Amino acid sequence: MKVILLAAGYATRLYPLTKNQPKPLLKVGEKTICDHILDKVMVLKDVDQIYVITNDKFYSHFCEWREEKEEKGRIQILNDGTKNENDRLGAIGDI
Repeated sequence: MKVILLAAGYATRLYPLTKNQPKPLLKVGEKTICDHILDKVMVLKDVDQIYVITNDKFYSHFCEWREEKEEKGRIQILNDGTKNENDRLGAIGDI
């Protein structure tokens, strides 16, 4: 099973908290939002690949996050190429 996590938004409503940090990598408790989601996904038996779609602004943040994961071999970070909220693709465009 393939899992797609859409994380290409710019979270402007959460500024200044998300000005230099993507919302999915903000911590809730001791873990990032992405980690909480990943915990739920990894319970599923047939997950063989996890695609995280992000934007160019936060691509490196997600690559660093991936390197810390045990499951990093199954996680692929994809850059949708957008650099700001004005050229974002939206959920359908990112898929």
